Amino acid sequence: MTVLSKVLYGSLHVKAFDWVDLPASCDLSQ
Repeated sequence: MTVLSKVLYGSLHVKAFDWVDLPASCDLSQ
């Protein structure tokens, strides 16, 4: 179960980073 939760936490962390990066790249392009 620990490995599974680590994978889930990792995927959530990556998704959070993607959402943070999206507005930043939009600001840079303008």
